[in-house]
Order: sequence, then C-alpha cells, then structure tokens
Amino acid sequence: MKQKKEKAFTIMEVVIVLFLIATLSTISALGFSKASRQKKIDEAGRTIRSGLGLVRDYALFGQTVSTTGGDIMPCGYALSVGKDQNLSTGLYTSTPGLDRISVMDIDKTCDQVMQEKTFALTDLKLDNQTWNSSVKVDSLVRDSVPYDCVAFLFSAPRGGSYYCASLTSKCPPTNGSFSGGDFVCHRFSDTDNKPFEITLKSDDKLLADSTKWRVYASGNIEEIITP
Repeated sequence: MKQKKEKAFTIMEVVIVLFLIATLSTISALGFSKASRQKKIDEAGRTIRSGLGLVRDYALFGQTVSTTGGDIMPCGYALSVGKDQNLSTGLYTSTPGLDRISVMDIDKTCDQVMQEKTFALTDLKLDNQTWNSSVKVDSLVRDSVPYDCVAFLFSAPRGGSYYCASLTSKCPPTNGSFSGGDFVCHRFSDTDNKPFEITLKSDDKLLADSTKWRVYASGNIEEIITP
C-alpha cells in the first residue's frame, strides 16, 4: 500500500506567514503606544483643570496659607502654566499687607490694592501638579498672541479673574503688576474675555500626539475636540 505524502510548507509560505505576524505585531504595538501617549496627555489636561478649580475655590472661600509670619488669607491665588514645561504651579500673593484682613483695615478691596502695586507671588505647594515628563506644554495662545508663561489669578473674596502673562519669561512668575514688568496683569472683562488655548504634546518626535484645551475667564477649562 502506498503511503500518502504529506505536503510541507514551502520556504516562501513560511516567509509570508512570518511577515504577516510581524506586521500585525507592529500595528498592535503602535496602537498600544498611541493609547498610552494619549492617556498621559489627557492626565496632564486634567491636572491643569484640577489646579484651576482649587485656586478658584481658595479665592472664593478664603483659604488660609501658613507663612513664617503666621497664617494669612491672601488677596489672590493663581495657577501658572509655562511653555515647554510639564507642571502647573499654584501661587498666592505674598506681599506684606496684601491679605484680606490688611486691606479691610484700610477700607479697600483686594482687587483695588492688587491693581495699585507690584505684588510678590509665592508657591502655594499644591499637590500633584507635575505630570509625565514625556508631555509638555507646546503652546499658550490668546487672540493669536503666543506666551511663554501665563498665571491665571483669582482675587478674594469676590473671585475676580485676571491673567498675568509674559512673552519671554519662564514660569512660575515671582511677581505680577498691572502697570508693567516681566509679568503684566490684566483683568478679564465683558469686553476682554477671550480664552487662552493650551496645547499639550508628547515629546515623541516620530509619533507625537497633542490635545488642545481652552481656559475661560471663569477658570473653567474644556478640551477642544477636533473632527
């Protein structure tokens, strides 16, 4: 009885199968890598959102800050975001006399006193305001003007909203002023309420991903979804 010969794979068929396996593995790895990068970028956006919410609430409710001279209720709380950085920094107005009790003693408001003088800004030491080092702020733009650093500032107790921005200086700012200097401050108003657009980008040169976020005068922030 003749035995039936089993047909073996040719070298070409083996090569084709191996090529298909390698291709599918590469596609799968790229998909996983993209999802991982996107997750890190989204986390950075949420960190900025939570920081803005915190400093705005601090202004509204008069969060006490411990200093070497004792506890104070600052006139202003801010969150700074800088180009090419991977952190947002909480700040408070630390100039002597620029706190809620002191301005009440001279029968003025925090908004009035902040606009009269250059004021110091000190780290508020908010938790978890640094995100993954592979994600950076790629751009900070308002009304087509690019900035290197922006501090979103809220006054207490009314919660008036301002921004202190610089075209050339790095974050975090150490001072702000409504009359000039490295970080010039402006008040958001009904006629000047254009939002800032913050672009977050991964530093992967070959497979870079990015998202845009819009920050409004109120301190609210939303992701810009592009079709």
